[in-house]
Amino acid sequence: MAYVLKARKSFAWVASLIFSLFMIYSMGFGQFSPMVQRGVPLLLVCIIIFSTFPFSKKNNKSWHLMMDGILLIASIYVMSYVLIFENEILLRLGVANTTTDYIISTIGILVILEACRRTTGYVLVILGIIFLVYIFAGPYIPGFFGHTGFSFERSVAYIFLGYEGIFGVALNTMATVVAIFIIFGAVLEVTGAGKYFIDLSLALTGRLTGGPGITAILASSLFGTMSGSPVANVVGTGTLTIPLMKRSGFNKNYAGAIESVASTGGQYLPPIMGSAAFVMAELLGISYVTIILSALIPALLFYFSVFLTVY
Repeated sequence: MAYVLKARKSFAWVASLIFSLFMIYSMGFGQFSPMVQRGVPLLLVCIIIFSTFPFSKKNNKSWHLMMDGILLIASIYVMSYVLIFENEILLRLGVANTTTDYIISTIGILVILEACRRTTGYVLVILGIIFLVYIFAGPYIPGFFGHTGFSFERSVAYIFLGYEGIFGVALNTMATVVAIFIIFGAVLEVTGAGKYFIDLSLALTGRLTGGPGITAILASSLFGTMSGSPVANVVGTGTLTIPLMKRSGFNKNYAGAIESVASTGGQYLPPIMGSAAFVMAELLGISYVTIILSALIPALLFYFSVFLTVY
């Protein structure tokens, strides 16, 4: 068992390294075709997920490892199929799809749903299943929300093989913009930039009423300007600010609440915001600078309100 876990960790490490190198290369030397630019990161992310996120957080049985292996192989197979036969798939999409296309699409959708379940929980998976069911249940729904329905083959091929489903705008934004900023934030965190923000915040706010709490707010806001990820923000600043607040007399639950709220606001604070900001710019067809300017005042008001609450 220990050998298997070590091999999975090594597999995920290699996939993470390739992912980072791929994103750095594509950002610096030119992007690939749309399917390759989106498919390669998705493939590597699936490898990382099925190598590091367990089937169940409570139990770790032998058949769970077998299921992880099956899903890992399935993700590699379906993504490789899309990448290898990219041109052929695009030529026959919606016109003359093969049985293999339908099988690959079905497996690919199930793999993505399971990857979402492992990383984000059941909410996103349930929403996805509801909309999948809606595709086929349209003829039986009366009124405005009803529709004539679509065939299973056409639906799965459209969702998985085209540029309007899984390989659509959201994945394109992640693969062309968001990922490189996540890597940038991780580099700054590892090199000690997060601790610098905490030290600066402590120097500026240490003597104010509620000083440690306000330090956490300022540190999270500064760290949020370069990460845009609430999770990375909590990891980067919370490991230092939460113990600091507890030592100063803050209740442990309140200290955790301050850090989580302040870290969440980091995805609203320019210039590097959460992935939703990049998706908005892509969908609306407007400049990212416009998104930044529009978000600046609400973000500052958000942090000001948190500051007043703690103060």
